[in-house]
Amino acid sequence: MSIPDGAGGAMRLRRIEIELDTPTDDGDTVIRLLTNVPAERKRATTLARLYRTRWRIECLFGRLESVLESEVRSLGSPRGALLGFCVALAAYDVLAHLQAVQTAHPVCEQKPISSFYIAAELREDYGGMKVAVPEEVWVPHERQTSKQLARTLVKMATHVDPAMLLKHPRGPKPRKKNGYAPGSEVRRQVATSRILAAGTVYCVKQEV
Repeated sequence: MSIPDGAGGAMRLRRIEIELDTPTDDGDTVIRLLTNVPAERKRATTLARLYRTRWRIECLFGRLESVLESEVRSLGSPRGALLGFCVALAAYDVLAHLQAVQTAHPVCEQKPISSFYIAAELREDYGGMKVAVPEEVWVPHERQTSKQLARTLVKMATHVDPAMLLKHPRGPKPRKKNGYAPGSEVRRQVATSRILAAGTVYCVKQEV
């Protein structure tokens, strides 16, 4: 397809459709892209993969702001705001590792774990764990390799009730009827002379 480019020429575009294995939160099963990159430069599959990668990054920043509160308004200093954002990034890395251990529960294959609920659990329970669990309990885990720590986390995850942490996706949005008059009725013009000639205007005289 092509559209005017504003300079007297035409811009050629391609429409790429991505069929999703899992519907989005809004119930969409197909994502449509418009691109001006010609097929000779990039294949449709490459552009689709790049878009999905870009969207995952966008969702990452959304979770950083909504779940981990990376944008602290009280941090007026640019350096302070940057530090707060970096702390949120480090916390998200921990959060991603915790989400990875959801494979310990088969029920999570049908309904994934919510990053918001995990962050809420950490925020509410971490202080109590520091008081209730002695520091020496955590020392052996510092000496573990990445694989050993991963196995330990998966083993710990088997003792967690996943029902408290599962996502609750909403259904598709219901379609609402337009609450305004059709455009054809709004644009319809009636001359006053025609109304007067047809005698459809009545004057009612009332005595006061």
